[in-house]
Amino acid sequence: MSTFIPKALVVATSAVLLTGFLSFKNQPTTEKAIKNTGILLSDLDTTINPAVDFFAFVNGNWIKNNPVPPSESRWASFNEVRESNFAILKEVLISAAADTRAAQGSNRRKIGDFYASGMDSLKLEQQGYNPIMQDLKAISNLKESSQVLDFVAHLQSRFNFAMFNVFAEQDLKNSSRVIAYVNQGGTSLPDRDYYIKDDSRSSEIRAEFVKHIAKMLVLIGEDPTLAAQQADKILEMETRFAKVSMSRVEMRNPEKTYNLKSIEEMDKLAPAIKWKNHLAKLGIVNQMELVTNNPAFFTELNVMIGQYSIDNWKSYLKWRVVREAAPMLSSSFSREDFRFRQGVLTGTKQMKERWKLVQETIDNKMGEALGEVYCEKAFTPATKKRMMELVDNLGLAFKDRIQKLAWMSDATKEQAQLKLSTIMKKIGYPDKWRDYTALQISRDSYYTNAVRASEFEFNRMITKIGKPVDRTEWGISPPTVNAYYNPSMNEIVFPAGILQPPFFNPNADDAVNYGGIGAVIGHEMTHGFDDEGRQFDSEGNLKKLVDCS
Repeated sequence: MSTFIPKALVVATSAVLLTGFLSFKNQPTTEKAIKNTGILLSDLDTTINPAVDFFAFVNGNWIKNNPVPPSESRWASFNEVRESNFAILKEVLISAAADTRAAQGSNRRKIGDFYASGMDSLKLEQQGYNPIMQDLKAISNLKESSQVLDFVAHLQSRFNFAMFNVFAEQDLKNSSRVIAYVNQGGTSLPDRDYYIKDDSRSSEIRAEFVKHIAKMLVLIGEDPTLAAQQADKILEMETRFAKVSMSRVEMRNPEKTYNLKSIEEMDKLAPAIKWKNHLAKLGIVNQMELVTNNPAFFTELNVMIGQYSIDNWKSYLKWRVVREAAPMLSSSFSREDFRFRQGVLTGTKQMKERWKLVQETIDNKMGEALGEVYCEKAFTPATKKRMMELVDNLGLAFKDRIQKLAWMSDATKEQAQLKLSTIMKKIGYPDKWRDYTALQISRDSYYTNAVRASEFEFNRMITKIGKPVDRTEWGISPPTVNAYYNPSMNEIVFPAGILQPPFFNPNADDAVNYGGIGAVIGHEMTHGFDDEGRQFDSEGNLKKLVDCS
């Protein structure tokens, strides 16, 4: 999304606050709807004294009655809402797929065709890994490092970030312009620490990771002995990427991760990449400068390009192709992908139903097209109006608290109040829907649809470079069960997906809504003033405003 990822609501830390005690029945939104408290007394464990353990008192029975399903690694109110969303989206997509009268080129037709291609399991089994055969053959024909980098650009143009990440986003220090970013990347595990920690669990994961890579390579026709050797080498290469990557703590420092470089300076850091040529292959032309979060990463990458053989890089690229494609190929690939990514890494014991996985793919690849049809069914103007009232009221409370802070100077309070008053509030769905006219979707190949959607989105992103920033854009899709604050936009965003029980119900008691979605609203607002957000002004420029040290 961006070098400075929008601050999404942190599920893990919020789950303890937003569990069963907020559950309530979803009442119809009509003028005659009977207002209810929104609290299910059956979720309370009244055998426990609330003065002794209030958490257990309000959540006890909910926890007892909601064991973690085998298809999940955790279960809380977020999961409840996602399940509700799955049911709505399933109806939307089945209806779209069956609608023979949907206009050719319409979003309804496209999401219906995408869904049908993903649900055709017989065709997926027949195709095997044929959908990626062209890429695998192209990799096999690579002869020199310049061709390797050309293929890296080919993958990057569909958000498969082999070697390093490339994208376009607001300039952190000049929020009125869009600039290219090139960041550390190239790894496959969730975090750099998976590669470098020496505890037993990390060692176990790395051992399973090597087995997983080898298994995937065998599935695309590699000799098992050679695949095992290639897997070891791929782990070695990705470990080198990890060792020069910034930690999560370091990545929270926007000053440290903002390094404006000219193309000439990037050529000195990593001459093997030939930056002007590489960027041009991605559609980035006449670019005089860019931002990188980690110059040292590219110095090491340059060394690696020269040290590793063409065969090593070909193995790495084959792995990157099959890793990205596996969930959209035949069952032998999707099962192995699940076994490692969900089973080994998170402890999940069972794959989700196929229709849920296909929904997630469509939401990820063309979320606003899905969101436009979804919101026609699942979101009302009354919900948006009530939510805006809550956001405004939380803002007034926040304003009052800032003014009463004894430790903050008057000058800093003035800047903090300015920033608070100019936060853009986005609720439900965008005012202007994204245009998907140029995106071609068919029922022929699930994987091809995903690739086309990724290429469409990458091109849409890159073409923003040099143009005025569109502050109406959203960073997540309307069906998403989450929320975020983006410091570069100075905005808080609450998509339609999260604006339903148990977080929000227009008919519920105010106290429940303030305790549910109100906690989410306050959570996102405070991100504008936390250790990262406080370093951005009211217009989204990187300038330290509030000194909390």
